[in-house]
Formats: sequence, C-alpha cells, structure tokens
Amino acid sequence: MSVIWIVTLGLILVSVLKVIVSVVAYFMDMPESISLAIIVSFLILATILVDNKLMGIIKTIVFIMVIIVCLTMIGLVFYRMDAREILDNYRRSRLAGGTSIYLNILYYDGKTVDIGSAISMTGVGLGCIAMPLMYKGVLNIRDIKELDVGRIWAVIFEGFTILSSCILALLVVPVLYPEKAWANMNSFQVYNLMLKKLLGTGTYAYVFRFAALMVFIAAVVVMLESFMRNICEHIRGLVPAISRAGGIAKLLIDIGVVVLTGCCVFLVAEFVEFNREHMIAENWGLCAAALAAPLFCTLTYRHATGKGMYAGIIAGILTFVMWKYLPFVNGGSLAAYSGISGDVVGFAVSLLFTIGVSVCTQKNTEEELKIFDRMRADQA
Repeated sequence: MSVIWIVTLGLILVSVLKVIVSVVAYFMDMPESISLAIIVSFLILATILVDNKLMGIIKTIVFIMVIIVCLTMIGLVFYRMDAREILDNYRRSRLAGGTSIYLNILYYDGKTVDIGSAISMTGVGLGCIAMPLMYKGVLNIRDIKELDVGRIWAVIFEGFTILSSCILALLVVPVLYPEKAWANMNSFQVYNLMLKKLLGTGTYAYVFRFAALMVFIAAVVVMLESFMRNICEHIRGLVPAISRAGGIAKLLIDIGVVVLTGCCVFLVAEFVEFNREHMIAENWGLCAAALAAPLFCTLTYRHATGKGMYAGIIAGILTFVMWKYLPFVNGGSLAAYSGISGDVVGFAVSLLFTIGVSVCTQKNTEEELKIFDRMRADQA
C-alpha cells in the first residue's frame, strides 16, 4: 500500500507543483527553474522544521483566507452583475448539454454522458475511500477523542472552502462571456482573467488580484507540504531499521529522507514532461482499484486477513491495467468499449478477492479480533 501511495501521491505532488511554479514565475518575473527550486526548498524546510501542531494552525489560517477570498469574489460578481445578466450570459454561451448544463460544467465539459460514463463517476467516490484513509491521523483509533475534534474542524473549513470555490467556479462562464477559457489554462490563469474582467487593470485592481492569487497559491503550497510529509512518513515506514532507529540517528535519517524526497521531486518536475491532468486521473483510478476495497474491508469486515488484503491489492491493480489498456475488443480496451472505467471494475474484483481469499485462508487470532472489536466500539 505504501509503495502505491508514494508513487500516486508523488506524481500528484509534481503535477500540482508544476502549475504553481508557472504561476509564481509569471508574477515574480523569474525563470521557472528558480521558482521550482525556491518552492521545493520551502517544502523541505517546512517538513523538517515545522511540527504537525503548528502546521495545523497554519492550514486553518490559510483555509479561512481562501474562504474569505472566494466569498469576496462571489460578492464582487453579484455586485457587478445582476442575476438576469448572469443567466443571459449562460444562455448566450451556448454550452453543450441543454438541461444537463450543470452536470457538463462540473464533470464532462459538454460531452454526452451515457450509462457507462455515469457508472464511471462512482470511481471518484471510490478514490475518496482509498485516498484519505491513507493519511496519518484521518482514522486513528488510538486517540479517538482528538481525532473527533480534528475531524470536525476539518469538515467545517474544508467544507466551506469546497462549497465557496465550487460556487465561484460556476460563475466563471458568465463573467468571462464573450471571452472563453482555453483548454490548457490552469485555475490560477482562469481566476486572473476573471478578476481582470471584474476589476479592470488599474493599480488597486492589480494589488487585489495579486493578493487573491497568492492566497490560492498559499493554499496549494500548504497542501503540497502535507503530501511531502505523508510521502516521507511512508518511505520511513518501508524500512524496519529506520523505524527502530533512535536519537541522533533517527533525526539524521528523517532529515535525509526529506531532502532526498525533495531532490527527487525537483528532478522529476524539472526534467520529466507529462500530461498533468491525465496522470492525476490515472493514478486516482489506480489508487481506487488497488486500495479502496482492502481498506474498506479493514474497517468493516471482521474476518479480513492479511493475505486477503494482498490478494485484493494485486487483483485490483491487474484488473485496472487489463481493463484500461489491453486491446480485448476490436483492437481497443474494455474501458473504451463499455464506457466503464477501470477503477470501478478494479474495485469490484478487488473486493471479491479480498473477501474470498480471507475466507479461504487462516483465520485471525483472538487478539486481532479484539483489536477490531475495540475499533468498532470506538467508532460507535
């Protein structure tokens, strides 16, 4: 699980990092390589020097700032435009989809949504099962009271952030009309264009636009620091000798892992070119296919065994690869033929193998069952 998670999270980190680097380089008028080096250095230092408690406070402050900026921009839209103008601009934009306009904006960008595509949307939900559960502290049964408090605050701030940013995203089309965002624009470029349309190009407008975009960048950098920290924790956990080290040796190993991880991130971001959106989508799907079912069974199925977990992970990976990439039907993949994505099929097969192998292999010990029962009692 850790290897899959390290690769998946690392590629997402690099993908998002390259977007941030281009934005910072544009506003600071510096080469992208220097911008990349500065941001990676910041991530390394923050991971080494800032403890989890302080970083939690920083994240809370940044979430609040993002909410304020989003609500300010939403208020600015309705100050500059009335509801009738907004709806008229939606109509004039002639977005594909007719009555399914909002579905198309949020998911498929105007493509026809068929049955297979609708089923594939559940892959997003499966990814949501697999991804957060790998985060240390999201589900920590040893300290359930502290977890509950942290979860409540996370839901409040992240929920408001997601809600306000989604509302803002839906207002991009009518604000930009008759201009349009082109296919390869990132969200920072879109919001920069949106603010220019609302505020003009004066000095004060530039200051507000710069401040708003810096808040969004800060939010993403904080997220990248969480990714970096999580990757390093999993790398340390892969080698038992590292976990058992203590004192100065442990400190030096921890610093070395962070620095090495940062150097790898820099080299991949600087010298490897790939389609960011495609890579993130593919890795999210692989994570859902490989990890969602085993992790789900860990929390809900009392008789899930270690061998069942391994079988589910391997079956999910193989199914995802075969369904997504191998030419089984008329020279094309089963995913292309059916319209059903590999993460959904991979999850189903992984779930069957996890349960099936668990049933057929050696049962859990009484001590293991007691741990599971205690976890369920704490959740209740």
